[in-house]
Amino acid sequence: MKPRILMVTPRYLPEFGGVETHISHVIERLASEYRFTVLTTDPTRCLPPRAVVGQATVLRVPAFPRTKDWLFAPALPRSIRQQQYDLLHVQNIATAVAPLALWTSRPLATPLVVTFHSGGHSSWLRRRLRAPQWSILRRLVAQAQALVAVSPWERDILARTLDVPLDRITLIPNGADMPTPRLVSSDLFPGSYPLIVSAGRLHEYKGFHRVIRAFAVIATERASAHLVICGQGPYEGALRHLVQSLSLETRVTFFHFSPAQRQAYADLLARADVFALLSTYESQGLAVLEALALSTPVVVSDLPAFSQLAADDAISRVPTTAGTDLIAAALRSAAHIRVQSLPLPTWNDCASQLATLYDRILREGSHS
Repeated sequence: MKPRILMVTPRYLPEFGGVETHISHVIERLASEYRFTVLTTDPTRCLPPRAVVGQATVLRVPAFPRTKDWLFAPALPRSIRQQQYDLLHVQNIATAVAPLALWTSRPLATPLVVTFHSGGHSSWLRRRLRAPQWSILRRLVAQAQALVAVSPWERDILARTLDVPLDRITLIPNGADMPTPRLVSSDLFPGSYPLIVSAGRLHEYKGFHRVIRAFAVIATERASAHLVICGQGPYEGALRHLVQSLSLETRVTFFHFSPAQRQAYADLLARADVFALLSTYESQGLAVLEALALSTPVVVSDLPAFSQLAADDAISRVPTTAGTDLIAAALRSAAHIRVQSLPLPTWNDCASQLATLYDRILREGSHS
């Protein structure tokens, strides 16, 4: 019988973001070896409480409030206790889901893995609560058989924050491979130059507003310039209002690609002249990895996570405090760069390393 893995995560498909992408790729590649159940939340109360998504059973519990990313889910502990599983894998520690899941698992004897996927946040209250949040997490993750980071920089930060030895944290990077783009460049935004794309969950800390303001400068210089914002999230309304206030409604397009539309997203990234992501925090930057995988030049904030991604000729970095004109100059310059094929991690690598970790923990558990 296949080992049963219960993954607990704040959101899952059809929600679309870096963590959701990570989990779906892992499950797709490991479903022949393990039986997966994904336990997640639904603040909208619009999704079915139980469904089969791909090769996993997905269970959803209500979360509060509906319009915030706190995702407090009172039914989560009971749902965890009702499941039968051989290993619990908590993915993403940025909301109330992880502390609830870890607290529930304390009296249980089931092996535990935690992948942090640490991220920033736009809420001043959440930033103020970050220190006590980590203090609580430090005690809760002490019981885990494995702690997982997605980048060397995140691993270093976690070792210091959690006060654990570096070798206590396993490094398993996200994959970067994308579908081979189709030859549709003439069909996607024909005549647009430069075509700038920015993607991710729409939060203020992701810096989309800075990209839009810099694009406004470029738009006054080039009538053919176009910006595409890919993603959904609580900051979308504010971003659309900013676009309207700058009279850019015909020059900026908002897209949301579902996981089933990765081919279309790959086509867009390959067509883009520049990919931009101006976050104030990233644990690895999956969206940037995907752009680099398609040889699209990128402009990013000068963050430690991005400094470890690839050679300097593939990435243009701007300070997190950079003004609009400096960002616009970086976007203009990047549009002329031609990126060579880069050696980047794959999802097969990610899944294989995770399977090795699962097997070791399950084997050790069976001998205890």
